[in-house]
Amino acid sequence: MTTARSARTVRLATVVVLAAVFTGCAPASTGPTATPPDQEETTMTPLTVTDAVAASDPRVADVLTVKVTESGLARVMSIAVSITGDEPVSAETVRSIAVAALQHAKSDVDDLKILARSAADPEVILDLSSAGEGLPPEVEWVWLSSSLQLIGADLSQLSAG
Repeated sequence: MTTARSARTVRLATVVVLAAVFTGCAPASTGPTATPPDQEETTMTPLTVTDAVAASDPRVADVLTVKVTESGLARVMSIAVSITGDEPVSAETVRSIAVAALQHAKSDVDDLKILARSAADPEVILDLSSAGEGLPPEVEWVWLSSSLQLIGADLSQLSAG
């Protein structure tokens, strides 16, 4: 009896699995399988953007990071730069960096994050919020997580004025 019961259990389990496969149902999982938020896009040449950003403004000492990631339905370009000088970063410097990055991106970028570090002390993150306030009024931005984020980064809005 025990062997017959085991065989019946195996057949029942097989039928359930096959029914799930053919009907498109899957066994319950422990949670959703999410795609990693930092999937790098392969249609951008970081070196092209890096060179353009490095040449965009005399205060840019180095370009530390350039990457494009998918965040939901948006493509987000993240740039980290090293800035020289003690004076606050101007809106003009931020605009120069943003325009250079967007002009040299190989695909559309929805949002642009700019993080600036001090060239004298790379541990110091510079506050770009005052530079954001100097951007054209039609440029939507937010200071979040130590970076200036241009929401719906629009090259024409940044280039105007």
